Amino acid sequence: YEAGSRGYAQREISSGQVLGDADYYISLTDSESDGYQQQSAGTGKGIAANFGYRFNPQLETRFYVRYRETTNDTPGKLTRYQISHDPRAANSLNAARDSKRLQPGSTWLANKTTLQLDDNSRIEVGLAYHDYPMDLREGTNRLKVAYTDISGTLNYIRQDTLFGHDSKTTIGLRTTQAMPNNGASEYVRIPVGNTAGYAPGTKTRDYSYLGSDTVLHIGNDLELVPDLWLTTGLAAIYTRRETQVTYPDGQAPLSQHDWDYAPRIGLRYDFTPQLQVYGNLSRSVEPPHAWSMIWGSNKYFGPGSGPATGLQREGVSLKNQTATTLEVGGRGDAWFGQWDLALYRSEVRHELLTVETQAQTPTSNAIVAESNASPTVHQGVELSLLSPLWDGGRSGKLALRQAYTFSDFHYRDDERFGDNTLPGIPKHYYQAQLRYSHPTGFYTSLNTEHSSRVAVDYANSYYATAYTLLGATFGYDAPQQDWQAWVDLRNLTNRRYANTVTPGYNDNGLDAARSTPGDGRGIYTGVSWSWR
Repeated sequence: YEAGSRGYAQREISSGQVLGDADYYISLTDSESDGYQQQSAGTGKGIAANFGYRFNPQLETRFYVRYRETTNDTPGKLTRYQISHDPRAANSLNAARDSKRLQPGSTWLANKTTLQLDDNSRIEVGLAYHDYPMDLREGTNRLKVAYTDISGTLNYIRQDTLFGHDSKTTIGLRTTQAMPNNGASEYVRIPVGNTAGYAPGTKTRDYSYLGSDTVLHIGNDLELVPDLWLTTGLAAIYTRRETQVTYPDGQAPLSQHDWDYAPRIGLRYDFTPQLQVYGNLSRSVEPPHAWSMIWGSNKYFGPGSGPATGLQREGVSLKNQTATTLEVGGRGDAWFGQWDLALYRSEVRHELLTVETQAQTPTSNAIVAESNASPTVHQGVELSLLSPLWDGGRSGKLALRQAYTFSDFHYRDDERFGDNTLPGIPKHYYQAQLRYSHPTGFYTSLNTEHSSRVAVDYANSYYATAYTLLGATFGYDAPQQDWQAWVDLRNLTNRRYANTVTPGYNDNGLDAARSTPGDGRGIYTGVSWSWR
């Protein structure tokens, strides 16, 4: 059980055990919160469970189920000035419209079955069903969305000796297929603008989101010499995306089919059990979502189309995002602590970037579109370090945990934006926790989080400010591990800051409403009991 500031509460009860050749785990959760901003209350409840059975040493299976319902009010975005002076306010239009996002019940069912063919090889088969409808009441129109897909996996895994060296090979096929009911129906919610004069509930549009992803892949881990491993792989990827507006007038469907590939090669060397270094070169592929093909369209219903006037009437084609990435790094355990370091650079083509092309007004909705960008670069450093500062035996231990991320994401010679930084991502992000632990189970910690300023538009004409947060935790872990209790103090200085940003195209230096405020000072406490 957890409870805290602004009406926050979360409860969970779970059970699991092994019963001969069978085992199970089940968890029931629910939560509620009034939210930090006005118009930001939310609730959630759900169940997650799995059941496994071993028929014999060669055959075992496991079933999974998850169901969850959520309701969330949407307070909308604020300007930097608003966050500095009244961060708990909601966007005036969102408050007036009572904007909210409902997920009436998402269902996930799956099975994974493993067949051991012999001592060196096995087959894994998986099947999953996912249904996640949404009811979006965030603007002047109501959007009822249906998403259902089925996914399947088939993997053959084999361990061999190749030329006297250990080798592990995986050959697999995985596919995800959208079901025919995928799509959305849109209705008048607040009769203004082009829908003025139409009764709430009047249908404006029907459109479909269809498609599939199929990946055939092969990978191998080979020990070239003792402690030196070569990793290779290749994936052939087939993607299909289809969308069509079927109401009020049946428009021409948009369909695109693409073949792509994703090779990878890497080396890993274990100098000692305490020191490992690695390097990887890979290519990745990310297809667009079918919704982007509708919401990114510049083809609209014209005058005389009834309540659909001004809405997109057909989709636009989008290319798959691809990236070639080089990563080098290492991990180890030295006198200064356990460390992990990675440096990477990705050359990205056709990056799928989200941008608000039209702000909401009293008579219209915001238009947030996704489109392909000119070439971009993602490069950076990720570093983590856990340092034991003091070991006093019966007097306790003191340790410092740190994590730093440097993210340099920018255009590469874009015709309009040059080498501008991509918005919404801090260049520097740092977290640290100083923790004291006593053998009796009591502990306390101080923590901090720092983020550098963030661009809020692609023109880099305006920024959300940098921020630093401070927090503290006090708790107790019983030595028998049968109960725990804790108190978490967050944002002790009550810092006002932007937690996330929805990018704009070019704000021309104006302070546009693009940011979500982070939570202010709060206190949260919890307790957990276990019966065994």
